[in-house]
Amino acid sequence: MNFFIFFAIFSVQCGVTIVQCLGINACGTAGIINGLTLLASQEGNRATNIGVGIFMIAIGVLFATLALVDFIMLIRIHRIYRTTGASFAKAQQEFAVTSLKNPVVQQVAVDAAGRAAQDAWAGRGQF
Repeated sequence: MNFFIFFAIFSVQCGVTIVQCLGINACGTAGIINGLTLLASQEGNRATNIGVGIFMIAIGVLFATLALVDFIMLIRIHRIYRTTGASFAKAQQEFAVTSLKNPVVQQVAVDAAGRAAQDAWAGRGQF
């Protein structure tokens, strides 16, 4: 279960790092796109825009380096995981078995099944 959760979380981390590298304006990150936009901007103090724009591009390049390292580490860890004889199917099975032993998950499943049965019973009476 630990590997399954690790791969899911680390894949999301790689995605977030790529978004931070790009520096999309709506995401609120300082990255390459926002840095280039600031360099091209004619508003405000031009010297400040150039300095901050270069700094934002440097941050974007560092995030790009981090995203590359994240991806390389994900591949290396996956190779180690595969040498243990494990597979994605085994990880899913282990995750399902471990999750079903969790009392909270059991209670949610019972509640969902009970709600579905009540809804089905109520739906039959309306026809």
